[in-house]
Amino acid sequence: MHNLWIFNPDTDIARGEGRHIYTPTAKVREVRRKMALCQASFASYGDLILLLDHQDHTEIQSLENFDLVQKKGIHIIHPEKLTQLDWNIINPKPWGWDHSIKEILLRHGATTEALPSEEYMDCLRELSHRRTTINFHRLMAKRDIYSGIPVPMEFTNIKDAGQWIKANPDAIIKAPWSSSGRGIISTSEMTEDSIIKWISGILKRQGSVLAEVKMKKSIDFATEWDITKENGPCFLGLSLFRTDGRCKYCGNIRLSQKEIRKIISTSTRLDIDEIISAQQFSLSELIAPHYTGPLGIDMLISQTGEVNSCIEINLRYTMGHLSL
Repeated sequence: MHNLWIFNPDTDIARGEGRHIYTPTAKVREVRRKMALCQASFASYGDLILLLDHQDHTEIQSLENFDLVQKKGIHIIHPEKLTQLDWNIINPKPWGWDHSIKEILLRHGATTEALPSEEYMDCLRELSHRRTTINFHRLMAKRDIYSGIPVPMEFTNIKDAGQWIKANPDAIIKAPWSSSGRGIISTSEMTEDSIIKWISGILKRQGSVLAEVKMKKSIDFATEWDITKENGPCFLGLSLFRTDGRCKYCGNIRLSQKEIRKIISTSTRLDIDEIISAQQFSLSELIAPHYTGPLGIDMLISQTGEVNSCIEINLRYTMGHLSL
């Protein structure tokens, strides 16, 4: 079998759209072009990388990881070449599965047998909804792991959301599906009218919003996982990253596992291995029965040393996987 690697960084947004035909924004396409070869670090000799954008050889040669592509003998192809592949020996490995990437592969010659079923895709979309973090926190509590703040709340109407925000004026409000910190607002930085307008728009498009009390953070970090049918959730390592004041992802900090653990241990008295063990239990209960593949759990440590053990659950590859 040969893996077919596909960098589709907008997979969370595509899941939110829920349509089989989805057109990413120009900004997303720019990121997709720039990082088109990022999965070469995961690939084995003879694997393939599918470019979703038409990039000529000169542009491809200028991309990061092109030297790795050559070293590993990875084949770079465009969608029109998919009809020439033997799909009996091809294993598609997108950044994340969604209906849109499946439709692209089907339109260009992939067999239905080589792709996830519609039922699996629908289930993945629901698991990717941010409400999954609510049940995850409840499962973590069964292992005596608490974030120090109330469990996130989900609201389906503007009245209830507005009342909660008045009671919790320094809060984070999230769309059910978004990517890299987009689809998230901090209520303390917006007027009441702007908050209501934003929430109303998300309710109209996605049906609900998630709300949680804001923690004054000192560190953003994540646990990276791979879930397999045979072994369930397998812990791969820790990653450290940066976000801006609006919770948007700004980049990973490349450090050794030993260095990351030292930073964490000096920022909290909680045992990171106990948290990882509780996360593994929670993933086994909530995610592993329905999903196999890469997964990352975004976390944070507050300025007072509390650990929020589940800010986001990303059912896809993450930049943290690349940093391991």
